[in-house]
Amino acid sequence: MLLSRLKALLYSYRCELYVLAITAISVILKIYWVSQFNGPVCFFDEMLYRANAFSVFTRGEYATPHYPLAYPTVLSLSFFAQDWYSAMLVINSVISSLMIPAVWLLARSAGVSRPLMAAILSLFLPFHVVVPHLLLSENLFVPLFVVCCSLSIRGGRGILEGVLFGVVLALTHLTKYLFLPSIPVLFAVWLWATIRNEKRYAGGVVSLSLVTLATYLLIMMMWFVYGYASGFEWYQMLGLNLSGVKSENISLSSFVMWAVAYLSYFFLAALPLWGLVVLFISKLNINGVIQSIFQSYFRFFVLTLLLIGGYLLVAIQHSFGAGYNYPEPQYIIGRYLMHLMPLMIVLGMVSVDKVSGFKDVAFAFRARFISSVVLLFFGFCAWGVLFHDLIWNFPPWFSKISFNSVDLFVFDLIPVFVIALLAAIAPFVMIQYRVVMDRPIFLLFPYIVFLFVMFVFVVDRVNGSDMGRHAREIVSLVRLDSPLGNKNFKVYFDKIPVDLSVIRNGLPFWDSDLPSVAVERMPSKSLSEQLPFLEHIFVLSKTAYKTPARKTYQIGSHTYYVYNGVDLVIDHNKPVIEEYGPQFVTAGESFNRQESGRSAFWFRLSSTASSSVLFFDGEPIPLLITDNGFASASIRQDLVVKPRTVELSVYDPVTGLTSDPVEFLIYPLRHQK
Repeated sequence: MLLSRLKALLYSYRCELYVLAITAISVILKIYWVSQFNGPVCFFDEMLYRANAFSVFTRGEYATPHYPLAYPTVLSLSFFAQDWYSAMLVINSVISSLMIPAVWLLARSAGVSRPLMAAILSLFLPFHVVVPHLLLSENLFVPLFVVCCSLSIRGGRGILEGVLFGVVLALTHLTKYLFLPSIPVLFAVWLWATIRNEKRYAGGVVSLSLVTLATYLLIMMMWFVYGYASGFEWYQMLGLNLSGVKSENISLSSFVMWAVAYLSYFFLAALPLWGLVVLFISKLNINGVIQSIFQSYFRFFVLTLLLIGGYLLVAIQHSFGAGYNYPEPQYIIGRYLMHLMPLMIVLGMVSVDKVSGFKDVAFAFRARFISSVVLLFFGFCAWGVLFHDLIWNFPPWFSKISFNSVDLFVFDLIPVFVIALLAAIAPFVMIQYRVVMDRPIFLLFPYIVFLFVMFVFVVDRVNGSDMGRHAREIVSLVRLDSPLGNKNFKVYFDKIPVDLSVIRNGLPFWDSDLPSVAVERMPSKSLSEQLPFLEHIFVLSKTAYKTPARKTYQIGSHTYYVYNGVDLVIDHNKPVIEEYGPQFVTAGESFNRQESGRSAFWFRLSSTASSSVLFFDGEPIPLLITDNGFASASIRQDLVVKPRTVELSVYDPVTGLTSDPVEFLIYPLRHQK
């Protein structure tokens, strides 16, 4: 009898158990995934989150109001562990996986018939690959935001639910200031739903609203008390000092550029779902809208449209006003739209539920054909704008930085883009030829294929990172030497193709109490000339010199050495062209076109001096060296007019050595590559 009751209980909660199982699998897989990352990417945000988490752990003054309290509070638990960084990644793995039950809850609240399917689909979003290994508040913000949307369209059904909505609103706001513009929208939709619920549940709309607002303000007051004690102003603790236009170089043309860029970004990121959404909208009419006004799916549809429009404006305003985007735009920040993608999945599920009974679909062949053409046209336009300089010449990395363009950075790959296009128009074709018959759920199959293909490419591109490992090893040496009286340190990079900012941000990340440490590339002059100005020098190199190394460590297949600069005797090696591009062009074709009209090569070099020269078939051309081990050289267009094979080599004037040549092929005009 007891066993049968237990079986009946488990069966009645089978969907919840499935969701818990999927979430647990996600946590386990993510913990394995993040174990490949031995250090942070170390752009400035991660350092600030670590500093704030440590402030919470030590109950000291909050380090900076740039980021609010909730996520650092969760991260602060990691400092109970000896390996606090690995503990932080485990925490990220757990809290980011909460997006799965959050999507399931949202789908249920929106009236989706198969909420479990929505939860499974959300498991394959790039968010789960890109974000958990980064110390970013999005790990917590996205699940909380989805829960907020779920509670909003559900409405208040008693005092406890009013308190719950106030708590989640406050925690989401304390996770990311970006949430602030959506609070009025979410609260208004919650009121809309609560009015619908009022007849069935105790507590009027006014009383529930007051309870929700009081709860929200009470939790926010805790942050204000802590912030005031740390010396912050009220507007800083609401993130109001982070908004607004910060550049004097703004213009109408730049606003239009950013508006088109972000519209292209979101249209392309959600491209495989737009076909379903169009079918859903085609089912709506005036009578249907009036009848649906109190239905949960319609509230969700309105909420999603409002949030999409609002956050597009927020993202445009931020990049439009950011000083670093002038005079040239640098990158698009798709993270400001990332939390909308779970909503788009649920909207796709709602669309599938509402597109049934194809005989009654007032959507003729001509309308389906036009819709397909429109989606294809705007899809190609958006792809061209972001990846192929269709209108503006954006830098190559503009939409390809994984942690900025989370949902789009693999769309530069033709297979991903083509499958997205096909998934967008597939519902029209399936309906036209009645492939799905009476099973509308099959309309999701093209989107499932797209998600799987994109997920594979995302995993392939986001490899385990050891960039933060270098700073970690240097910190251990500085800790050893600083008690000996050394207060000023300098680290030279010898043939390490890593951006110096990774090390400069990484040093205080691993130890905020370090003495002064300067980080530079290996100088062209002797190290001994630097000694009168510094007390200690380290040289980080991939080369095994005759001088004994202070520390040796392995990253992948490469061995790295840290030397004492005062003892180091350098045996100079000739530069090596490790990678370069392009490797071939058609005669007369321009490549990587510059504003001057010239074409440009790019190189990744083992080492070189800032005054190095590229020899293009014997003709010297200056090289522009960057901090991350890359170099570029622009050439006249007349040099690539004649079909031939050109030898490229790099000369280092400091050592007097020249690299081995590589070939650059100029094909005849009609050559089929």
